[in-house]
Amino acid sequence: MKVLQIINSLEVGGAEILLIEFTPLLRRDDVEIDILSLKEVKPEIVLYMKQKGVHVMSLKVKNIYHPIIIFHLLGYISDYDLIHVHLFPAQYWVAFTKLLKGSKKKFVTTEHNTTNRRRSIFFFRYVDRLVYALYDQIICISEKATDELVTYLASDNRVITVYNGIDIVKFEESSAVERTELKGVTADSVIITMVAGFRKQKDQDTLIKAMLLLPDTFHLVLVGNGERLEKCENLAEHLKIKERVHFLGIRNDIPQILKMSDIIVLSSYFEGLSLSSIEGMASGRPFVASDVDGLREVVHGAGLLFQRGNERELADILLRLSVDQSFAISVGNKCHSRAKEYDIKVMVNKYLSVYRGLCDK
Repeated sequence: MKVLQIINSLEVGGAEILLIEFTPLLRRDDVEIDILSLKEVKPEIVLYMKQKGVHVMSLKVKNIYHPIIIFHLLGYISDYDLIHVHLFPAQYWVAFTKLLKGSKKKFVTTEHNTTNRRRSIFFFRYVDRLVYALYDQIICISEKATDELVTYLASDNRVITVYNGIDIVKFEESSAVERTELKGVTADSVIITMVAGFRKQKDQDTLIKAMLLLPDTFHLVLVGNGERLEKCENLAEHLKIKERVHFLGIRNDIPQILKMSDIIVLSSYFEGLSLSSIEGMASGRPFVASDVDGLREVVHGAGLLFQRGNERELADILLRLSVDQSFAISVGNKCHSRAKEYDIKVMVNKYLSVYRGLCDK
């Protein structure tokens, strides 16, 4: 069985990191896996995946929203038994390619969020129904995401839930990076870390604003890249706290950075099933998140939740965790236990079951 994974890019983001992590684990004697990225892929990622036995290709397009991509895709899908697509607009272009080619191959897509901006636009409701109808299986990464999509599409016969997972051991056994990498950080500093792309879905702004309400010993580490990075940098400068906000960009040592941190935060407007939240909890550090769909489901009863956009409540939580060590340790232990429920091996076996079930029909 030959499977092609298609995604917009392999830059930093939850779905992108997940694909890099779990695709090599899907390989079996009877399963060959390749990846096709719409955007150009960095050579070091191509090499890393090659060493893992996965061939990475890219269309190297500049604009992933250009419909010409449909014609680029025509030459790829014929070589595979099953095509698995992640994220919009790749979901659209592959569906339209299938329609144009009249392909009888099996097509799967994963819905990585509980919602998106298209669902609030009347026109897209009908386009989405057409697009999703062209997939043989739709996988959602949480029960909430499944419920929302079934309601939106008014159909549920092809929608299933497969929870995302991570390599728990990698986060448990990692060693912390040196704090001296961060300018102005001392042994007494409290390091707050958020790992997320700077996209409209994420809410680094509230976390930056919370820093203004915390003592000068608090330092914020933001890992990731994206179109809102400059806006967040300007916000930190405007609030006159830029010396305590460290923008690290794209990193390949996330487990080590999390181990260096005292508290992990994910401030967001909505999520599907956030890998960043599971990774943060797997590090054994106390985890704090926005009380929104996709985070509430994972964090409630283990980590701590704050009202979305409420920097005062967030600051109060962070301050308590910094001064009450027994409370912080208790929260961290609960988070670690919760993360173990999301082992990537379980996810891989469920994906393989889906692939084989479709290809055997």
